[in-house]
Amino acid sequence: MRSKTIQNYILYILLDCKKHTLSEIAEKTEISYSTAQRHLSELASIFPIEVIAGGRNSGGVQMRQSAELFENFFSKNEINLMVKGLLLLQKEGIDTTELIQKISATSEIPKHPRADTPAIPSVRSKDDGRVM
Repeated sequence: MRSKTIQNYILYILLDCKKHTLSEIAEKTEISYSTAQRHLSELASIFPIEVIAGGRNSGGVQMRQSAELFENFFSKNEINLMVKGLLLLQKEGIDTTELIQKISATSEIPKHPRADTPAIPSVRSKDDGRVM
């Protein structure tokens, strides 16, 4: 299995934000304990992964729940594209307000003073705040 595929699978396991032992991660990804350790070390430099002391089978790792995960996973441009798509869905009558608010809350996109949605220059006009 390729290195990035292994790391993506490890991230998938950790996304539940529960504690997982290295032995469990190694078993689920079908890699050795030391390979799991190496991949987790690399991932911890990018993602908010917390190491819990306690030994080979009682310690573990878990993903911290935070906005860091969202911001490290998506670039500002990708977040803007998601919000644009959600705003287009709103025009078609699908209520995406809550999802837009969640995205803007986790990504620290400034809100427009006269709207419930984020103020993104590529989405809103500068004069009246209407969707372009």
